[in-house]
Amino acid sequence: QRQLYDMIWKRAVASQLADAEYSVTKLRLTSKSGSDSFNFNATGRVLTSQGWRMLTPRDAAEDAEEPDDSDSSVAGGAVPALPIDSTVTASSARVTDKQTKSPNSYTQASLIKKLETEGIGRPSTYPETLKKIIVTRKYVDEAKRQLAPTELGKLLAASLIGNFSFADYAYTRDLEEHLDNIATGKASYAQVLSNLDSKLNSEIEALHLTPQPEGAGAHAAQAPKAEQPGYPCPKCKEGTVRKPHGQEFYGCSRYKDGCTYRVGTRIAGKLITDNQAAILITKGRVGPLKGFTSKAGKPFEAVLICTLETDWKTVFDFAKDK
Repeated sequence: QRQLYDMIWKRAVASQLADAEYSVTKLRLTSKSGSDSFNFNATGRVLTSQGWRMLTPRDAAEDAEEPDDSDSSVAGGAVPALPIDSTVTASSARVTDKQTKSPNSYTQASLIKKLETEGIGRPSTYPETLKKIIVTRKYVDEAKRQLAPTELGKLLAASLIGNFSFADYAYTRDLEEHLDNIATGKASYAQVLSNLDSKLNSEIEALHLTPQPEGAGAHAAQAPKAEQPGYPCPKCKEGTVRKPHGQEFYGCSRYKDGCTYRVGTRIAGKLITDNQAAILITKGRVGPLKGFTSKAGKPFEAVLICTLETDWKTVFDFAKDK
């Protein structure tokens, strides 16, 4: 109990202290061999003011952040600040084998930090938000502190993103600003709600949904109209994989019988073309493809794989295409 109290006390006091400050030096060296040029990057970071770190040196959200593989970082150390266009001679060299890693999964701490960065939510709303997506609605699973979307969560995201503006970061951020303006009397709640309602109705109309006949029960509802062509399902070997009309994923026609095969058409910020999706479905891999974006906003290139070995989940492979 004493240790728990001590941890809570330190975190509470640390939240009121100043930010930690660092001196960051980025060094870029260029070596030429004939007509070829080779660039070497290094980043050094030295703590100059401890701030809140004097009480809690380690921070769970920062520990969960992905490492920066674009530069050679010197953790806790410095690199020399050399004058621009100066010439240096290498005293030694060694070759290291490194591979670009896929972005780390969010933890609860790093997800909250992401929400704070995007200006979404308040500290008082974060616990309830996490409870809803993990426990109540089961959009996300948590295993060993790592968050991963469930099939329901993936289906929901594929259905909403690109079709409804309320699935965008900016929507929630702007809405909270409108609510603050209503609270301070700077905006009319009736006008704000009217604008939101009009936008939502226009987005629903843009989907061109066919109304269900009156009196039709749940069992009478039919699956969304599928776009051609279809491909044999590599998982169940019986169904046909198609892209439902207006959706951003390919799914097996035997989903009602339990087949969960699914390939999204928007992965890590990149729109997967129909041709690329066809290759992934029929061959199990496609790429390497460019245009992916990590959680930190960095572009990267990778091969997409979806096979039995990946448990029929679409994953990144950063090795060269085979």
